[in-house]
Amino acid sequence: MPLIFGFDIGTTSIGFAVIDHDPQRATGSIRRMGVRIFPEARDPKHIPLNQQRRAARMRRRQLRRRRERRRALGDILLEAGLLPARGSDAWRRLMERTDPYELRRRAIEGEALAPHELGRALYHLAQRRHFKGRDIDEVFDDAAPEGEDADEKKAKTGREKTEQALKQTGRTLGAWLAERSPHDRKRGEHATRKIVENEFDAIWAKQRKHLPVLREAGLKDAVQEAVFAQRPVFWRKNTLGECRLVPDGELCPRGSWLSQQKRMLEKVNNLQIAGGNARPLEPEERKAVLDRLQNQASMGWDGARRALAPLFKAAGEAGAEKRLKFNLEEGGEPNLPGNKIEFELAKIFGLDWPAHPCKQAIRDMAPARLREADYDEIGRGDRARVVIRSAKGRGARRDVAAQIFMREFGATEEQARELAALKLPSGWEPFSIEALQAMLPLLEQGEHFGALLSGPDWELWRNETFPDRERPTGEVLDRLPSPTKKNKEELERIKRLRNPTVARAQNELRKVVNNLIDMFGKPDLIRVELTRDVGLSKRQREEKSLGIRRREGRRKAAHKDLEENNILNPSDDDIEKWMLWEECSRRCPYTGKTICFDDLFRNGEFEVEHIWPRSRSFDNSFRNKTLCHWKVNREKGNNTPLEAFGEDEERWAAIKHRLDGMKASKRGVGMSRGKIKRFVTDMREGFTERQLNDTGYAARAVQIVNAALPH
Repeated sequence: MPLIFGFDIGTTSIGFAVIDHDPQRATGSIRRMGVRIFPEARDPKHIPLNQQRRAARMRRRQLRRRRERRRALGDILLEAGLLPARGSDAWRRLMERTDPYELRRRAIEGEALAPHELGRALYHLAQRRHFKGRDIDEVFDDAAPEGEDADEKKAKTGREKTEQALKQTGRTLGAWLAERSPHDRKRGEHATRKIVENEFDAIWAKQRKHLPVLREAGLKDAVQEAVFAQRPVFWRKNTLGECRLVPDGELCPRGSWLSQQKRMLEKVNNLQIAGGNARPLEPEERKAVLDRLQNQASMGWDGARRALAPLFKAAGEAGAEKRLKFNLEEGGEPNLPGNKIEFELAKIFGLDWPAHPCKQAIRDMAPARLREADYDEIGRGDRARVVIRSAKGRGARRDVAAQIFMREFGATEEQARELAALKLPSGWEPFSIEALQAMLPLLEQGEHFGALLSGPDWELWRNETFPDRERPTGEVLDRLPSPTKKNKEELERIKRLRNPTVARAQNELRKVVNNLIDMFGKPDLIRVELTRDVGLSKRQREEKSLGIRRREGRRKAAHKDLEENNILNPSDDDIEKWMLWEECSRRCPYTGKTICFDDLFRNGEFEVEHIWPRSRSFDNSFRNKTLCHWKVNREKGNNTPLEAFGEDEERWAAIKHRLDGMKASKRGVGMSRGKIKRFVTDMREGFTERQLNDTGYAARAVQIVNAALPH
């Protein structure tokens, strides 16, 4: 009898079952079931466990570099006669007994400073050179970055306020802070590096009239380099990953036309009309949406409905498109992403763009030229890096690119200048240029990207198109290998996993599999059910954890309150009833009657009621329950609230108004928007979302038992 191992993998647990399967009877008997629970590879704030170690190492590195930078500046100024020797009595007196802000004010106003006074002012600029962002501002694609934390937002706001204050007063930063009284805090003000650089240039220009040493060739450049030099931002190429279809291929930049087109087609091909009669877009509907989206950076859902309006009108259903809902819209996506590169090119070339003779060449070459102008690749092997070029270098190379655009594409001077000024989305696709080029024609025909990537119908095509792609080796092992020094291949594979949660889950799965092999022997088949938790973002994980902690807190509060009211050892049903009582503000949502403790827990006046009938929705979860008077429950029967009370306009308006007052507060007390939506919508309208959620639960419940049944 075949032996089957079944696994359900989450971020902090692995459920497993060992099954003996009888293929002739298509039945199975479970020999062992269980769950392995393990901590996520993150702290309670969802920060990777080794991040603190890396942060401490970075702080030590920054302090060392800061000391080296100031020591180099001190040596330059000492040689020029602008500072005494470091550590001498004159050095200590100068540093301790002079106000550098006052010196900066006097210097900028043109007052002649003594050499050591000017040196102290310049040294202070190095100590307070302030924030410098990336040399290239990141332009994000449809996947926006996770939000800034409170400190980042505060610093950004502070920089904006400082810049505004300096513009209003016409002062430099040092002079502005020097005006404060000795008792007012001067440190802690946020400013940009550019403000300090401008002050440095102004001080040097004013003081070179009084100090001949400042007119020496090369001194200003040397001092400026020592004060403001910053290491370039770079990415190690071996941390960017590799394409699973073409392992040796060059990853496709997200700022390329190819990447933008792939991302747009992927979303459009996944687009469906949602609702009770959910269906994919018809070919003419897909074409209508795509034609409008092609030359837009993005398109909202109302725009997608307007794109379909002519088709509905031609079919004699004018206005019906306004009631449409899309699956991606119900899934929470804000819009459909367009091809940002195509959108910018169409703006630059205007009416000439649709029939431009060099259209595809511009699409392919222009972003590539601009990327070469902005980034450089240095080093080889494991030390290969992608580095942002200096501002001066980027400007010069973009000017050269503009000349190439005029010469090779026939662009006008204005068009070439606008092309050279384009800002491209940042980052890389997880797929190579070669792989996306092979998939693009099929995406344009409407094929799903996921099907091309792993669908069984496209296995032959993948074998022919990507013969060297990553795939199982076919090697049979007695146990899953451990990532040790003796097994370098497995160690390197684990290292390539940049997500600590995924790495932890894989290591824990290996332990469970090997333990089961020790107990029951090698299985004939292993089935794995992947849960959706693995793909949650940091923000989503935090919200989910917060929700769990809030529900646990409410359960504890319910237990305590019930015991104080002489309901000892309250059951789960009692606790659930108490939580529903608190959620609806202790009032019946249908009648508005106040629900007192005794009427709910002792007299039976109020009951737990399923918002969508359980016999129709098969949903017995907390999200489908509320409280109501027993007479209302009998009156409602096997109907939804809308079906039972929707025809009585006055009563229905009162119910909806009452529900608005029961919305959850910031503390999470009250009804969620999703539950309120269940009250006021027909069950069929929300069936797709419920089906998606419940299918996942049903699959986890029955998948292991049915794992080996014939497909």
